[in-house]
Amino acid sequence: MQSTKRATDLAIEKPSRVAFLDEVPIALKLLELGITPSSRLVLVRKAPLGCPLYFYVNEQSFALRQAEAACIWVTEL
Repeated sequence: MQSTKRATDLAIEKPSRVAFLDEVPIALKLLELGITPSSRLVLVRKAPLGCPLYFYVNEQSFALRQAEAACIWVTEL
């Protein structure tokens, strides 16, 4: 069984799949952006001070704040 972890804890360029979203107000924003459970997600890079984080999600790129990315739970592929 694969364990889940927050998207903020991913290694750079390590592919993963979104398991679920928490924090309802932020989760609704992420869903509107197209970040849904089972989406493929890759952390591309982190800004020097750790915020924002740059992700590829389903062939689209996103910059998310640390608090937004912490609401995404993933399983590594």
